[in-house]
Parts: sequence; structure tokens; C-alpha cells
Amino acid sequence: MLPDAKKEKKLTPKEQLFISGYLIDFNATQAAIDAGYSKKTARAIATENLSKPHIQDAIKIEVDRLLKDNRGLALRVVRECEKIAFGKISDVIGFDDDGVTLKSSDDIDTSTIESVSFDETFSKGGMSKRKRIKLYSKEKALEILAKYTALYSDAPKIDMPKIIYIDKQDNGL
Repeated sequence: MLPDAKKEKKLTPKEQLFISGYLIDFNATQAAIDAGYSKKTARAIATENLSKPHIQDAIKIEVDRLLKDNRGLALRVVRECEKIAFGKISDVIGFDDDGVTLKSSDDIDTSTIESVSFDETFSKGGMSKRKRIKLYSKEKALEILAKYTALYSDAPKIDMPKIIYIDKQDNGL
């Protein structure tokens, strides 16, 4: 080890618990209490812990790891929402001279289907069967995508000019 190199300080078990608690909701005082520090001193300990470089480094490493994991999850959520939002009923049913028929489950992406039900009705004319398909909500998927793109867009924000309305009566025009 070089003489001028920093000695890496290890986290104590309480500090590890503090970091884990802090990363739940970023409430340092509650994290200190949950880690086993006294309620009377939790606020001071929390402030002290957050000022320690080795704890700051550990928090940054953990946040980076969590964000990396969440990016993959976020991408999966977006892809699922895209399938639902931009899917068509004709992806799961076919229209022909005999009416409407379900496509084979081997030929469709079933992840866009919320439910399938079958009804049988008996009448004088015999038995009739009715199939019902319910797809997940396109509106909800579009809403989720709209929120996602608004929150995480890398596109620059455009400031729209303000429109000023002039009342002709008030201005003597």
C-alpha cells in the first residue's frame, strides 16, 4: 500500500443498517432509529453519518446499483406497456365470413390479454357458446407511457411564449 493512499474504512454493522434504511425512503433520522441508535440522538447521528465520506461513498455505490437495476426493470415495463398501448384487437381475433374467431394461442402474444371467458346458453334452438376476450386497457398503458416519456425524456424542454390577451374596451382601442 502506498504511503499517501487513503485507507478504505469498513462500514460497521450499524452503519450498514443505517444505509439500508436510508435507501428505503431517504429519511436519515428514521434510518438511524431503525439501525439501533437512540431516538434522542438519532437526528444528530443521522447528520453525522451522512457527513462521513465512507458512508457517502457506500450510499453512492448502492444508489448507482439500484438505478442500474431499475433501468432494466423500467425498460421491461415500457416494452409491456407499448405492446398493450399499440396492440390491435385483430392481433388476437380474426374476422371472416363466419364472424369472429379467436386466433390460436400459438400465433398471438397472450401477454396483452387480461382474460378469456366462455359462456354457454341453452335455448329451444340448442346450445350456443360465446367467447369473450378482454384486453388490458390501452388507455392506461398510454397514460403510463405518457408519464414515463414526460418524466424521463432526454428531449430539451421548450418554453412556449406566453400569450397576452388585450381587452379592447379596457385599453381604449
